[in-house]
Amino acid sequence: MSYSSSENAARASAPARGLVLVNKADADLPTVVRALRITCTAEVTLKITPAFKSDGATPAVDADAVTITVPAGVSWEPIWTRRVWATGSAGTCVIHGVPLGA
Repeated sequence: MSYSSSENAARASAPARGLVLVNKADADLPTVVRALRITCTAEVTLKITPAFKSDGATPAVDADAVTITVPAGVSWEPIWTRRVWATGSAGTCVIHGVPLGA
């Protein structure tokens, strides 16, 4: 998967046309998602691996994983994501992703 910076910007700014259910697992998602919609009744902590390193072009690896704290309610995280880890995540939530092209 390789996109130019202008393609990444265009895809990221387009509204979502669909969502897919994202399960926490210690394996890559079937497809990269360009944003996460997280619904939870209490604060949760999620460990995620972004799709790209900070340069926006180099694919991220497991060592690039980051931990985010999500407040109770519905949150949108505009992060291109390739993995939402089960290990290192805490709390119960429902996660949906915006797939590429949606």
